[in-house]
Amino acid sequence: MGVHAAARGRGRGPAGATRASWAIPLLLGLVYGGYAAFMARGTGPLTGANVLFGAVCGLVLAAVAYGVGRIGKGLAAGPRALSYAVVLGAAMGFLHSLADGSVLSSVALGLALGAAMLVATYYALSTRPVPPVRYRARALPSGRR
Repeated sequence: MGVHAAARGRGRGPAGATRASWAIPLLLGLVYGGYAAFMARGTGPLTGANVLFGAVCGLVLAAVAYGVGRIGKGLAAGPRALSYAVVLGAAMGFLHSLADGSVLSSVALGLALGAAMLVATYYALSTRPVPPVRYRARALPSGRR
């Protein structure tokens, strides 16, 4: 029997998502959530509320990072770089506010890091040549290509 034409390739999940497309946001969410829980704890003991706070923060960041990664593939270099910059600036500004930073310093840090991310990502996306889409020929049931 032949293989169905829409068979998924190795290392791909639902709708053609690679393992890295969900593993990287998950790892970022775990690290971010752990750090947010640590910052919210301060010098006090670790409580269930701190762990829940960190889990929610990590889950939100992982979901946003996954969404930006999936939607960003279809965007041009400018809007894609801007989306990465907004996510990084908001996330770092929030972490700075957890460290008892003032609102003004948190916003300033978020804007500065977001601007740096915008410049770096735009440069990386606009100077790198876009690789052509390559399709692998699959063997027909008769063995021919």
